[in-house]
Amino acid sequence: MNFKLYGLLHLDDREQTAMNVRTNDFKDQIELYVKNALTLSKSLQIQGIEFILLTNQRLFIDEILLKLSESLMVEEISFQTQVPKGIRFYSAHFKLDVYRYFSQKDDDDYMGLCDLDMVCVNNIPQAFINNVKDKIPFFYDISEDVITTHGSEIIIRDLELLTGHRSEGRWSGGEFISGTAEFFAQLIYEIDELFPNYLNNLNIFHHIGDEALTSAGLENLRKSGTYIADAGTLGLVGRYWNTNVLYYQRKFYYFESCFLLHLPADKRFLADMHNKKLNNSHDYINHYKAYKNSTMGIIKRYLKKIKFYLVKIK
Repeated sequence: MNFKLYGLLHLDDREQTAMNVRTNDFKDQIELYVKNALTLSKSLQIQGIEFILLTNQRLFIDEILLKLSESLMVEEISFQTQVPKGIRFYSAHFKLDVYRYFSQKDDDDYMGLCDLDMVCVNNIPQAFINNVKDKIPFFYDISEDVITTHGSEIIIRDLELLTGHRSEGRWSGGEFISGTAEFFAQLIYEIDELFPNYLNNLNIFHHIGDEALTSAGLENLRKSGTYIADAGTLGLVGRYWNTNVLYYQRKFYYFESCFLLHLPADKRFLADMHNKKLNNSHDYINHYKAYKNSTMGIIKRYLKKIKFYLVKIK
């Protein structure tokens, strides 16, 4: 299976965009994400999958790796997306440049982009292997979650503002997308066409970031006849919030069988796992379950719940 997985760490000390985690300063923020990338990379190595971290400042990351006495495949690429300063999820917008980078790869390459706060906890699903061989792209459909939280009317409104035509109202999660160079060339073409509408409606959208543009771009591709598989339905990706959320979330045992587990509320746990020497994918899920059920894990979860309700009250 000719498949490589990439992550993105775009650095700008004027835009401290760490989400769902508290950091002391910019250096602490970046070191946290580098440790997340190391955990992800090591968990993927067990399954024989190569991981490459893409960035705009390789030397900065190399210094952190040297300090940690760790190694990681890091590649510096160019970024050209004009992202408004001070915007939420500032760095996430540069995923669009990763799509552009993928579009320039060889036709036989099959690539995936995933968030750094993820970990590989199971063997590669046969469905994914089959689809990679057939060069079928994947996205992670989180429509159920966002519709429950915001309502289908808002999701459809946002997508129609972007595309200018009637929308089916399906939303893509930003943590995983994969496909061939041809697929990403088609996707970035659609997104480039939508980007002016995105900038003109920033104060209206329910969510700011790559998800809106990717969701709209994928919808346009589907309407033109491109088949795109759902990574969630086929057990490739699962997102688990170890805290309160505004939508119904399945019990954790549902996520235990996923290939890639996304833990956006547990970046510190994932960072602390970077120097663990594990030889089995299931060891990662066992460590996480032990942490989740530990006294400290329970205390941290309740503190997150309190913060969640305080924000909700405001």
